Amino acid sequence: MFVNLGAKNDKWVKENKASFALFDEFGVGVAVISTDMEVIALNAVMKKWFPNIDVDKKPTCYKAFINPPRDEICSWCSTIKALKDGKVHECVSKTSSGGAVKSYRKVSAPIKDKDGKIVASIEVVEEITDSIRAAERLSKFNKCFLNFGPDPVKNINLLTSLCGELLGATCALYNRIEGGTICSIGQWQTPQGYVPPDKAEGLICFDVVQQAKDEIIVVRGLMNSKYAKTDPNVMRYRLQTYVGKAVKTRRGFIGSLCVVYQKDFDPSEDDKKILGIIASAISIEEERLTAEDTLKESEEKFRRIFETANDAIFVADTQTGILIDANKQAENLLGLPKQKIIGMNQTELHPPEEAENYKELFESMIKDATVLNRSQSPSREGEVINVKGERIPVYISASVFEIGGKKAIQGIFRDISELKKIERDKKEAESLALIDPHTQLYNYRYLQRRIRSEFELAKRRATPLSLMMIDIDYFKSVNDTFGHEYGDVVLQEFAIVLQHACRGIDVVTRFEGEDFAIILPDTEEKGALAFAERIQRIIKKHRFGANKVKLRVSIGICSYPEYNIATVDDLFSDTEKCIRLAKDQGGDTIAVYSQLRRKKLPSLAVDIDSQKRVTTISKKFIELIQRNKQNTIEAVYALAHTVGAKNAYTEEHSEEMVKLSTELGRKLNLADQELEDIKHGAMLHDIGKLGISEKILLKRGKLTKKEFEIIKKHPQIGADIIRPVHFLKNVVPIILHHHERYDGYGYGAKLRAEEIPIGARIVAIVDVYQALVSNRPYRKAYSKREAIKIIKEESGTHFDPKIVKAFMEIVSKRKGKIAKK
Repeated sequence: MFVNLGAKNDKWVKENKASFALFDEFGVGVAVISTDMEVIALNAVMKKWFPNIDVDKKPTCYKAFINPPRDEICSWCSTIKALKDGKVHECVSKTSSGGAVKSYRKVSAPIKDKDGKIVASIEVVEEITDSIRAAERLSKFNKCFLNFGPDPVKNINLLTSLCGELLGATCALYNRIEGGTICSIGQWQTPQGYVPPDKAEGLICFDVVQQAKDEIIVVRGLMNSKYAKTDPNVMRYRLQTYVGKAVKTRRGFIGSLCVVYQKDFDPSEDDKKILGIIASAISIEEERLTAEDTLKESEEKFRRIFETANDAIFVADTQTGILIDANKQAENLLGLPKQKIIGMNQTELHPPEEAENYKELFESMIKDATVLNRSQSPSREGEVINVKGERIPVYISASVFEIGGKKAIQGIFRDISELKKIERDKKEAESLALIDPHTQLYNYRYLQRRIRSEFELAKRRATPLSLMMIDIDYFKSVNDTFGHEYGDVVLQEFAIVLQHACRGIDVVTRFEGEDFAIILPDTEEKGALAFAERIQRIIKKHRFGANKVKLRVSIGICSYPEYNIATVDDLFSDTEKCIRLAKDQGGDTIAVYSQLRRKKLPSLAVDIDSQKRVTTISKKFIELIQRNKQNTIEAVYALAHTVGAKNAYTEEHSEEMVKLSTELGRKLNLADQELEDIKHGAMLHDIGKLGISEKILLKRGKLTKKEFEIIKKHPQIGADIIRPVHFLKNVVPIILHHHERYDGYGYGAKLRAEEIPIGARIVAIVDVYQALVSNRPYRKAYSKREAIKIIKEESGTHFDPKIVKAFMEIVSKRKGKIAKK
């Protein structure tokens, strides 16, 4: 259709206008450039791309299409080449339009007239901006991955930078959320001095992770969003747009990759895909980081276990038998430093005359662990010889593993010197009558010997050791009810139950009577306490003596090397104190030495006359109850009146104590059984004064310091008198602690606040009130108004404020009734 082209541009345009209009239907740009490089025609697509070009003004192509405009012809342009040699040429060019740089591929073909003369060039133009951008992005992806190294954190930084660069962001970040804090792992173009906020909550990245969605999150108009208030970075850096994605690993969503802009930005689908790809790559690096941390932690854990193991461990080359590693216990076993052990042949560990036998043993262990595919060979008994030439019996077990690409064998040598000694001791025990004839357990003599040897072993090996004492509560009642022969049968069965509950290395002994002791090697206080709780559960479930009797036990525990226990005597005496604490708490409980340190048990030392009186009273009390088992309540009150016989004050005091205390307990909504216990406790709270000299009790003048110390012992004496009576078990703590103070400055165990049993707190208030309104040998009674005022003043210090409030309500009602009468 260009056959009739003339030389002049105007003529060409005029003659070919209708034909050129056909190019408006094309999806590509079409332009005609004259030999003078003037733009003489554009189709619709080209006009859309370059709306500012006025064809009538015949602009030159290098000024019309190039931005910024050029002043001379582009030498590389395909148009120049086509006009020059009459062939088809192709080129790629870039231009800026509307602030965006775009790329075009242009094919130039010459237009000739009927004489074959070149009069113009027709240009077919295709926009290839997206293709070029995709190629550039792919190139940057490849460059980034080629720069990856072994450090996952550095790789995450590279990926974060790639994301920011490809998406043309103001800056890019990868933030990991750890608990409630933010940890910025990857950063690109962050402002100087940027520091992530301490708290993650309220930040955009925190919400993205919390949403736990596997999609791209876009937030535009940030400065007008809620994040302008909750995320300080929005206003500080004038951020307008956030584009991010949560990073997910096997642990769940752990962080977010994001790009932010100080302008409004609407990401394309390609942009979102790139962000998603990079987020996935970061998740892989996070998995690598976790795996490396786990491996490192595993290696460190193995080394800690290896070095701190209680057994000696030797590592040898399977081919040569040369030792290549040894732990601390191996050094202790041989008495040699590690540097001298490494390089020895494994046969040198054993007596020289048996070297050949141990070589065969070494080879058989390797065979067991490799050829027979066993993870560990069976234990064999053997001997090692230390630097002093002493033979030490050991159990040897072995396993084969790879180290540095070579197979190695790890031998675990357990020193069984003590086991051998135990075997010898057991035989000796039989010959020295160290066995209790009733229970077939070791007796007290053996306990004394064995605890000393175990204590020395624990010191030498730096391992824990616990001693547990067990007292069967109120066992006398079993003997009294069923007879001593039956009681012996119950003790035998109890011993069997204990043995079945223990480990093979534990030593169970019958201490005396219904008291037992267990030596727990390699056991700290926490483990011993858990074991004691297990024993209590077993005992409570079991019915003894032909299914007739259920038992309860008190247990005391003390452990070495905790709490600066330096000698075996300390361990023994402190365990006895713990069992005493358990009994003082009413029995059926466990006391450990840490409790003992907090409670500071008072001394039981009293004068000889007081001890005799306590013994006599206890016997009378038990006889009274045994004589009339069907009427134990009367026995309690009979004893209360025995206390009252000392003086009128005490008798009247006890009766009023019972009324007020039970009324106060009822006011506090206590259960019926608790009210019954408080009733008995109020009646018997001063029973311990039977063990105090009347000279002191009835003294009119001020007590001396020594006399007051003796008076302070009456709660402990009272508890000791009552303790043998089974049905008063819950009364013992009330009697024992009724002189404690709410602020912890009373006398007794120095308990405070809720540590004091509620019954003791009630009796304490009523006891003081009754004492104030009663005449005493050394003063006249206070008025009830004065007594109430004193009680109020002592609220929160001497007395429980909650109980004082209830007491005041009761006293006020009593006043009202008296007034009405």
